[in-house]
Amino acid sequence: MKFASDTIYRLNIEIVTNFFARNLANNINKFVKRGILIMEKGKIYLHYDMDAFFASIEQRDNSELCGKPIAIGYGVVTTASYEARKYGVKSAMPTVQAKRLCPNLIVVNLRKGVYFEEGRRIQELIKKVLKKCEFTSVDEGYIDITEFIRNKKM
Repeated sequence: MKFASDTIYRLNIEIVTNFFARNLANNINKFVKRGILIMEKGKIYLHYDMDAFFASIEQRDNSELCGKPIAIGYGVVTTASYEARKYGVKSAMPTVQAKRLCPNLIVVNLRKGVYFEEGRRIQELIKKVLKKCEFTSVDEGYIDITEFIRNKKM
């Protein structure tokens, strides 16, 4: 099974966190309004949701799926790639309806074990970088970025 290296994940976390920190001052109200940022009792929490997580893993593991509209699931769409979303394919949509919207849609069977293992690896890396975090699912959670923002003097 292929996995991206820890270095790539750490780099991506650092890039996202640096981007967020640089844009925090100018966009704080927008982040709060969208539910991305929660400020409470002097703490700054970031909500993250890895959009199209399952579809991205499938495209990573099978290069023939890259750039093509795919949906994960059987009977009901669990998630859809960005290419499929352009056609209106969404989570919780019956696959029959999704195929009507996107005739070239490739439906891929769910591989829960693979997604959960990859999510666990990402969560372990988040724990190494940030002290306080709470995971709400395999691809979503809240992280306390207070110290990171303060140490970067943002």
